[in-house]
Amino acid sequence: MDQQDAAKIAAQYFSEVAYCALGTLMPDQLPWVTPVYFSTTPDLQVIWVSGINAQHSLNIQANPRIVITFFDTETPFGNAQGLYTVGSARVLSDSELQWGCQVFYSRRFPRPEDFAQKARKPEEFREPSPRRMYMCQIEQAWVLDPAGDPIYGRLLDSRIEVDLAALRSAYVPPAPPPEFKAADPRR
Repeated sequence: MDQQDAAKIAAQYFSEVAYCALGTLMPDQLPWVTPVYFSTTPDLQVIWVSGINAQHSLNIQANPRIVITFFDTETPFGNAQGLYTVGSARVLSDSELQWGCQVFYSRRFPRPEDFAQKARKPEEFREPSPRRMYMCQIEQAWVLDPAGDPIYGRLLDSRIEVDLAALRSAYVPPAPPPEFKAADPRR
């Protein structure tokens, strides 16, 4: 697989899935993984909202180095693929919150009238609110090689590092989430 193909796969996962799995490290060195709804930027930043007392938020406060995995849970067995990343996370500063709200909520509410009515405002992420807006700058990325391991083929997964410049070039804006459909209570 060449870098252009790897970047296309990475860009697809970076923009098309609605949830990612954040991996942080707890003070006792135990890993902590949590799913979050997110949005992304062309500069390979991941934006999400979390409570300041959530375990992953406390972990980021102590150690900003995190991993994020983006994957489609509906992929058929035997066709695994995803985007694996490493980066540094932090709370957005007051001066970045307007931008962060625009990035995050424009994905969630792509229609301008919905955005105007439903998007939260920057002040909702400042003291004394218990929630903050977070950003991770992606520093490294990998995808699975569809051919598998060079020796064992598809018996073992094999990752290919993605060139970040190629990923930036392949970036497409995140897709809005699908409309929520309530489960049929009769089932």
